[in-house]
Amino acid sequence: MARLFILGGRVVDPAGRLNRSMDVIVSSGLIEAVRRPGGARPRKSDRVLDASGLLVLPGLIDMHVHLRDPGMTAAEDVHSGTRAAAAGGFTTVVCMPNTRPVLDNREVLKKLVNRIRKKARVRVLPAPALSLGLRGKRLSNIEALCRAGARALSDDGIGTADRKILGAALRRGMDCGLSVLVHCEEPGQSARVAEDRATRAALRALAENGGRLHVQHVRTAGALAAVRSAKRRGLPVSCEVTPHHLFLTARDVRASSGPDPNLKMNPPLGTERDR
Repeated sequence: MARLFILGGRVVDPAGRLNRSMDVIVSSGLIEAVRRPGGARPRKSDRVLDASGLLVLPGLIDMHVHLRDPGMTAAEDVHSGTRAAAAGGFTTVVCMPNTRPVLDNREVLKKLVNRIRKKARVRVLPAPALSLGLRGKRLSNIEALCRAGARALSDDGIGTADRKILGAALRRGMDCGLSVLVHCEEPGQSARVAEDRATRAALRALAENGGRLHVQHVRTAGALAAVRSAKRRGLPVSCEVTPHHLFLTARDVRASSGPDPNLKMNPPLGTERDR
């Protein structure tokens, strides 16, 4: 069977501690070998890809996608969303629960899992709602969601202001092996204070209840400092950042020639220090 030879690319693989020019040989969809440049000898029947000047990476993971399935599929669905992921080099995505109906019960989740099985082009890990209706008042039936295929829990862009609910989700998620993904925003506060306070409160809930916490779309330097401090103390916490918060600041909003809806986002763009 023909093999694929990816020659001369810069292989960046944190797990394998690689960051140098290497040749990669793929056979039947699996990596057969990673060798120093020049060591690979393709046959005439093999396919050769010259990767000189390119990065060769493991499949990327997106912890925060919106497949809009069910109920909002005019915007996106499992098939189109995972095709886009594959085109961008993402082989695993975690999908959020703000769908119609909300992904907060066994029946809706099982239907989504079936669609994923039939239509997904990459691996999809569903993160159903940790509270019923994303309202933050009553905990979802986490055990039932776990049995139906949940891989994480999240109230996504709503946040979880009730710390008792968040604590219960962390404890019961831990029993099922599920991480809790949180949008950190304190209601009624300005954007920076809202994120910093909510992040610190979520980390306190993690310290008090156990479990695993993932802080979504970190924007402020203060929130990142809180996560770093928690990690140094040994708490099982991770976080993510969006491309636009990595590359843009509030200065770009002021520099715009007029109202630009592409710069309207939640959380809003921060300062250069936050970036």
